[in-house]
Formats: sequence, structure tokens, C-alpha cells
Amino acid sequence: MIKFQRLGIEICLIIFITVLISSITDLLYTKNVVFYISSIKEKIYYLLNPSEVTIYFSNGSSAPFLEFFLKPYLNTIKILLSSILLTLVMAIVLSYLYVFNNVAKYIINVLFAIAEQLPDVLMIIIFQVLILYIFVETDILIFNVINTGTTSIFWLPLFVLSAFPITYLLKFFILYLNEQIEKPYYLFCKAKGFSELYCIKNHAVRNFLSPALLTIKNICFLMISNLLIIELIVNNYGVIHVIKHYGLSNSTIFLFSILLLFGPFWLFFRSLEVMIERK
Repeated sequence: MIKFQRLGIEICLIIFITVLISSITDLLYTKNVVFYISSIKEKIYYLLNPSEVTIYFSNGSSAPFLEFFLKPYLNTIKILLSSILLTLVMAIVLSYLYVFNNVAKYIINVLFAIAEQLPDVLMIIIFQVLILYIFVETDILIFNVINTGTTSIFWLPLFVLSAFPITYLLKFFILYLNEQIEKPYYLFCKAKGFSELYCIKNHAVRNFLSPALLTIKNICFLMISNLLIIELIVNNYGVIHVIKHYGLSNSTIFLFSILLLFGPFWLFFRSLEVMIERK
């Protein structure tokens, strides 16, 4: 119970610090401390009454922020969750093949060497050029490489966003597996006639949860930051679209966009950490 109370205090502190940081733009713009304090009070009020947050458009019309934000938010979350799932599945499968299959080990090492040299921005350009080349040669467009309007492209951000995290997480899994298969409990499990997959799944994974959770959490937050950059490059209709067009001129919109994007993931991982610590 005490740990969950501390979690509640952490949440309040993080939200308050985010409010302070997001209000700095108002201070820099007005150079008025009184206005800065007023901006902080206004944000706290809107956090307690989120339904009253309104977004204003260039044509003079307006709409409730949460209602307007839903579509771009879901576009971003769909790509992010799909990328996280793809990263986890690929890292688990490839790490098993790497440790127990020599051919797969050689291929993965080659892919490692290539992926580590390519920054995300260059990967986006390579994907776009390759897809456009295939389209020119075959008249087949595999998937869109840049977005227009209020729609959202999915596959290009998904693949680009997953590339580096798969490499990073795969290295972690391989290091862990190589360490665990030398442990006495694993050798004893194998000696009793159980398969390698059974020994890993039922014994090694138990020792893996805590360090893996920290690594996956760091990767997830890195992926969120990278996704914002990728969305900006491909002009996706997601959270970065809202921040770019409305959040930069309205610090309250910026605050809500950041909290709704990062907040659920932080709360999820922090709650898992608390539950693991209780055990």
C-alpha cells in the first residue's frame, strides 16, 4: 500500500513539473512572472476539468480538444503499439535462433552490422526511394511513403521505428540467454531431458523479468521520441501534427498532448515495477 501511495505522489510530481516546463514558453513570450504563474494556475484548472479545454482553428471555429485529439492520438498509438509488439516478437524469436542456430547467427550478425550504421532518417529515405523505384518499375505501390491531408500512413513508420529497437533488444536478449544457458539450473533442466525451449520458458524467464522490464521501458520511451520525429518527416496525421499546428502556440494543448502520449506508458511500466518489487 505504501508503494502505491508513493506512486501516487510520483504521478502528481511529474504532472506538476510538466506543467511548470510547458508554461515556460509563456514566460519567455511575455517576460512576465505574474502571467507565468497565471498560466500555471490555468493549466492546473484544465487538468482538473479536461472537458473544458478547447482548440481553435485558423478559420475561427473551435472544438473540444479531447474530441479533436482522439483521431491523431489513435493514429500514433496504433503505430507505436504495433511497433512495440513487432520489436518484442522479433527480438525473442531472433535471439533464440541466434543462440541455437549457427546459420541464423551469421545472418543476424550481418544484419546487425548494417542496421547499426543507419540512422532512422536515412532509413526513411532508403525505404521511400526503394518503394518509389519498385512503383516506377512495376506500377505496384507497396504502401504510401508520405502522407497528405488528415489520413495516416502505417507501414513505413512501423518498419523504420522498429529497426533500431529490435537490434538493441536483441543484443540484450542474446547476452542474457548466453549467460543463462551456462547456469547450473539450466544444465540440470536439460539433463532431466526437457527441451531447450521448455528450460528457457519455465526457468530462465523468471530471472529475466526485472532487468528486461527496465530495458523494454527505456526502449519504449525512445520509440515514442523517434516516432514523433518520423511522423514529422512523413507528415503523418498524429500527435506531432497537433503539437506542430496547435501546441506550439498554445501551451495547454502542448501539455495535454505530451501527458496523454507519455503518461499511460510511464504509468504502465511504473505500476509493473511496483508489483514486481512487492514480489
